[in-house]
Amino acid sequence: MEPKSFLDWLFSAAGAGWTVGIVSLIGLLYTYLVRKRPNKLVCKEVSRTSLVKISKEVRDKIDVSFNNNPVKNLAQVEMDIFNKGSEVIKDISLTVKFSKNTRVLATSFEVVPENLAVTIDSIESNQVKIKIPFLNPIRPHKHRIKANIVCDGDTEKYKVIGSGEGWSVQSLRLPSKKESEKSYWKMMAALFIEILLGWFVFIPFIERRWGIPPSEWSLRAFLTLLPFILIVFVTIWLGRKGIYWPRT
Repeated sequence: MEPKSFLDWLFSAAGAGWTVGIVSLIGLLYTYLVRKRPNKLVCKEVSRTSLVKISKEVRDKIDVSFNNNPVKNLAQVEMDIFNKGSEVIKDISLTVKFSKNTRVLATSFEVVPENLAVTIDSIESNQVKIKIPFLNPIRPHKHRIKANIVCDGDTEKYKVIGSGEGWSVQSLRLPSKKESEKSYWKMMAALFIEILLGWFVFIPFIERRWGIPPSEWSLRAFLTLLPFILIVFVTIWLGRKGIYWPRT
């Protein structure tokens, strides 16, 4: 399309409306990104694996031990611990509690920065208590703790307990296979509906209102389609973000 035609459209009521809308959307996005966040200590599950995957037929014929003690179901939970708020959190005490029949065998940490002192307060059968002197916000300080907890027993059901003055814990767990499939199909259904509405409602409306046919490739066509494109991207982003499920 010729530049003059685009400028005519840009300075028309339609172009001015779309420009104001896009600038407002960018302003809202910037406000969202720089807003003051509540102090939440996030415990985000990275992986949950069984370290001994043996078929039932031969399981009884194999002996597994940890520190010379017999183990029936050796498993590990790996989680990232970080402060997603805007202010430093001090004197953190966390308890990771598993089901009654699960035994905590060992806990290790990978810490960024390395001089951040993280200690195990105690290990009591099915739970481990962790002490953290302070944790700066993940943005911009990049402070993060990776905890690896080795257990004997079921690691699917556990709770992360902890709170203090001005902060609380948010536990994010990987979904089960059923939950993951449910989230995926919800996202796909939303995208399917959006594409149908875009093709049969939004695009014909653009053609009637501003005379932009579906076959036109131009900057003004892109700007008029931008809200629809953003909605699709937000749907995909929310679908991917929903891979983690809040748990109490």
